[in-house]
Amino acid sequence: MNYINNEHYLYELIKDLSDDRNATSYRGYFYITAVVNGNTKVVADSIDCMFIKHFDHVEVDVMWEDCGYKNYRDMGVYGLMRSQYFTIKNITDNSFQLLDSNGSYELTFEW
Repeated sequence: MNYINNEHYLYELIKDLSDDRNATSYRGYFYITAVVNGNTKVVADSIDCMFIKHFDHVEVDVMWEDCGYKNYRDMGVYGLMRSQYFTIKNITDNSFQLLDSNGSYELTFEW
């Protein structure tokens, strides 16, 4: 499927993962790899995440602390991101990347 923008991709992902075409949120575990300024901070670790659909954006909440990363801010990773501030790159049917505009921040989500 071709996606119009980040929000469209995440809206469709919420519906697909929840198996509910009317869903407005999804919470589950994803294997996340985090790269900050070219340095790998996390490699395919299972992290609890939640996607929440709003009128004009989707919030991506990565619950680092709940999964043992108490110092996640010191690592340079974000806990809450909004779709309008990141680019989404669809890698496969079971993975995507969240990228910032200057290429210094990359989160890969796999399931």
